[in-house]
Amino acid sequence: MLEESGQTSSQANLNSDEVIDPFVKPPDSQKVGKYTPLHWAAYKGHLTIVQILMNAELNPRDIDVHGNNAVHQAAAASKLDIMKLFMSSGVDLDLQNDRGHSPFDLATDPEIKNLIKRSLDTPNCEGNKCGKAKFSF
Repeated sequence: MLEESGQTSSQANLNSDEVIDPFVKPPDSQKVGKYTPLHWAAYKGHLTIVQILMNAELNPRDIDVHGNNAVHQAAAASKLDIMKLFMSSGVDLDLQNDRGHSPFDLATDPEIKNLIKRSLDTPNCEGNKCGKAKFSF
């Protein structure tokens, strides 16, 4: 959704003077969380739509009112191809929702659980080559 300024809320947040760490959940998801089209597309398994939305700069780390991000949605819905896409963009797989659940905790598919576990157990980078990315193909 566009705000009056013509920017999405993610863009408006990035343009403020406040430094925002994309790997830290905002303190009160009831106030800042919203269910985005990316949440929906990830949960329903629409890979092409997820790619389009990410190209349009929707952030897979944006949370809904329960603290779930699009990665939580894809894991819970057993969408392996979307999980791989998110992981290749460097999402944080340790981020917990308001109930303390990570994407691994919400995953029911053994293949997704295995993928997440392998990625969390694998050293991510040598030195500072990958910046803040937690995981990247």
